[in-house]
Amino acid sequence: MSNCLHSGPSGSCPRQVVTGSLFCDRHTDEAERVRNYLIEDAKLREGFDRQQRADLYSLREEVTLLRTMINDRLNMAKSDAERIVAYREISTWIGTVDKLVNSVNKLDKETSQVLSKETLMSVAAAIVKVISEEIKKLPGHEQVIDAVATRIVPLIEEASNK
Repeated sequence: MSNCLHSGPSGSCPRQVVTGSLFCDRHTDEAERVRNYLIEDAKLREGFDRQQRADLYSLREEVTLLRTMINDRLNMAKSDAERIVAYREISTWIGTVDKLVNSVNKLDKETSQVLSKETLMSVAAAIVKVISEEIKKLPGHEQVIDAVATRIVPLIEEASNK
């Protein structure tokens, strides 16, 4: 084990680090420590990994699943009294569906306007290819192509959403 990386006016902390952290139990963020501990559990790690891979499509599937559950709950009611009880139960579910639909719409709008760096790199490669095809007739065109590529790639690598 290694020593805590915290340092203060009296110097470095001599205490041992907590597993999954760079700091001791005194200087680590408790919530982060608990999260790291819980994720060590194999089932929780599997669930976390599965949820982390969830994308916009799975969010749509969750909206559909929730709508199906609402429909199913309403169909269970056999009398007016049961239907009234079901309405009270599903009213919060409907609010959740509304929030999820708004989130999906917002994500759709945001993701349609933003390209990943991988996509930008492939677009840059296509642009360089088009430029190279057009200037092949010029003397020293290899140097021009190299210069263009050398200038475009760092721009994409350093790009970030603002």
